Amino acid sequence: MRCERGDEKFYRGDIFSQILKSIVKANLIIANINGRNANVLYELGIAQALDKPTIFIAKSVEDIPLDIKSKRFIIYKSDLDLERLLKAELLRIFVEKQGDNVTNKQKRQNSKIEIIKAIYGSENNSFDIKNELSLLLSNDRLEFTLSNDIAGDPDPTRQKTLEITYKIGAETQTRIYNEGSKVVIQA
Repeated sequence: MRCERGDEKFYRGDIFSQILKSIVKANLIIANINGRNANVLYELGIAQALDKPTIFIAKSVEDIPLDIKSKRFIIYKSDLDLERLLKAELLRIFVEKQGDNVTNKQKRQNSKIEIIKAIYGSENNSFDIKNELSLLLSNDRLEFTLSNDIAGDPDPTRQKTLEITYKIGAETQTRIYNEGSKVVIQA
């Protein structure tokens, strides 16, 4: 995997056409929303129109424009924090795209637990982490400690909750867990 920063490349001639080519060739886009740079938002719109997988990052929730607040963001406090969270997110995306190993994929497909919805966050900002939790299913069991390490921090200034709706057989249940709680769902 090779990473290129658009703001660190030297372009000759028409910059836009070269940036557009880079976006088209990219397998993944990391969009830094800090400062609400109009060029970044324009390029992000192009990437979204091309359906490019995108990781959104920002230093604070206040930097995020309203029309993309519903997207999943990595909110970081320091470069070390960003490095840790970005590594976890890249790994999650890689596992998701590669389908991880066939045995775990088959276990999830054969699981008696079906996750219908999993909303993590606060009343101000949240996102659906259904896919992340589906990756944690193993042997008809979902078990983890609820933390920002699973999917990033949707609202760094507040305590978060997880509202999970799942199905075991014909029975649908909804549970709410607080950040830091141990989540155990057994079929």
